[in-house]
Amino acid sequence: MNTSKQLLILASFSLLVVGCVVGPQGWTERERDWFYNTSQGSRLIRYSWMIALERPDTTELFLSDKHIDGLRFLPRGFDPDDRDRPKHLPVGFVKGGKKDWLGFTCAACHTTDLVYRGDRIRIDGAGTLGDLQTFMASLTESVKNTYDGDDKFKRFAIRVLGADHPTEAGVKLHERLEKYKKVREDYEERNSPATADGFARLDAVGLIYNKVLHVVEEEERNANPAMEPNANPLDAPVSYPFLWGTDQSDYVQWAGFLSNANVGKLGRNVGELLGVFGEVDLEKRKHGYRSSVRAGNQRRLEKLVRKLYAPPWPEELPRIDQAKARRGDLLFQQHCVQCHNQVERKNVNREVVAWMQNLDAIGTDPKAAENVVNLRGRTGILKDRRSGFVGGVKFRDEAPVLNMVTHVVVGMLTADVGDALLDEFISIREGRGGKAPPKKGDYLRDDPLNCKPTQSFLAYKGRPLTGAWATAPYLHNGSVPSLYQLLTPPDERVKKFYVGTREFDPVEVGFEYKTETPGSFMFDTTIPGNLNSGHSGLNYGTDLTEDEKWALIEYMKTNMNPN
Repeated sequence: MNTSKQLLILASFSLLVVGCVVGPQGWTERERDWFYNTSQGSRLIRYSWMIALERPDTTELFLSDKHIDGLRFLPRGFDPDDRDRPKHLPVGFVKGGKKDWLGFTCAACHTTDLVYRGDRIRIDGAGTLGDLQTFMASLTESVKNTYDGDDKFKRFAIRVLGADHPTEAGVKLHERLEKYKKVREDYEERNSPATADGFARLDAVGLIYNKVLHVVEEEERNANPAMEPNANPLDAPVSYPFLWGTDQSDYVQWAGFLSNANVGKLGRNVGELLGVFGEVDLEKRKHGYRSSVRAGNQRRLEKLVRKLYAPPWPEELPRIDQAKARRGDLLFQQHCVQCHNQVERKNVNREVVAWMQNLDAIGTDPKAAENVVNLRGRTGILKDRRSGFVGGVKFRDEAPVLNMVTHVVVGMLTADVGDALLDEFISIREGRGGKAPPKKGDYLRDDPLNCKPTQSFLAYKGRPLTGAWATAPYLHNGSVPSLYQLLTPPDERVKKFYVGTREFDPVEVGFEYKTETPGSFMFDTTIPGNLNSGHSGLNYGTDLTEDEKWALIEYMKTNMNPN
């Protein structure tokens, strides 16, 4: 590694420029920039406040490159002397809306960097290594310490209001900060983690569910702050999925509970927004629920993701052994292709079909799928409203949270009929109109007559693995650190390993996991929600010989072209 690259990597975590970008993934630089910087309606905090906040216990700015990189999000040269420059925000952190909001876009959770021998390699569409749980806890602590600390607040006020701001303006800012402090404390209270996420994971379903449970009782809780939170523990964190092929997929989530047909894409993105600080007003309205969703931007983001394809194995990594990869190809056809169908990597019209495998057969940690179906909560303001917004049974005092989320999302879509109709028209033009496609796989069929209308969700999906070399850790819950470990029988897999380094291991294929590094997270696979069981047997590769396993791994480094 040359001296200039060493300086680039070590110098103050500036990271203004990625060391290199992996080979073409279908986007131009302009399209990548648009993906990084386009708001979808997320509202986390006032932008002017975010760029002024310090870390909880130091005077270092919260958005400093060092802090953001330590949380494993992707900094872009945040300048303390020139803070008001949105494109210096971390990747996927965006300024948007009429009231100076800072929020997240898709890129925050679906962009990552690998490091190999000093080369830093950007992968668009791969799951982040970021630790959102720790980010949010740190943000809450920063807001509290700023509110409580005289010197911290003075520095904050000067950055927000200017050095010569009137005393009255400072007092008003302090009062507004107190209200926001309560928002952050409520968030931490209802989203207390029963199982820590660590890096590269998030209990996304749990966060969306708890957001809706909070909103349905928000007015009542404001009147009675002593109320017990209407929430469920966060105990099923999952890996951030890669994005290439998302738009072409029949079913997207790990448990396959929403089809991409009709307005499914827009509904999926609206639901996702609720988990990343979208806002919705559930006051009963004839034409739906007003929200912060920016449906037009979401549609354009989805269209851009359609052009994205899997990353090729980078030139900076050791060359692929093509002879070994050809042997691996034969093994893949023999043992893997049923669950992981192959597609043409660059074909924007490729059909990505999920293979749904029931929990007993796959044997992996069941918590994430079970939570989708089993979690319940108080219905609050939704009581006596129709579950389907305009149809369906009326909600009683309690209900499955999935039903409440569906109701809220439908209400948000109904508020802007134009966007919903446009998405419906687009779906018909693209050939995904009409009924949702039947699921493929070995899973329990829904049985409404016996009160089991959602048991098909008790399954996990397999999907194409092109580019999967760049998406460690593996399994739906990130409990396996490398492809080699994934091909190891479950009782022989490493039970505790470190997560958080960007250093890439091109042999086992995954991030380095054997050595503790500053700030790394110890992943304990003995905790429910973290289990690394299952995905075992000949058709999952764990009973292959060592030579066969290495051949299969070598094949998975390739573009896996089915033709």
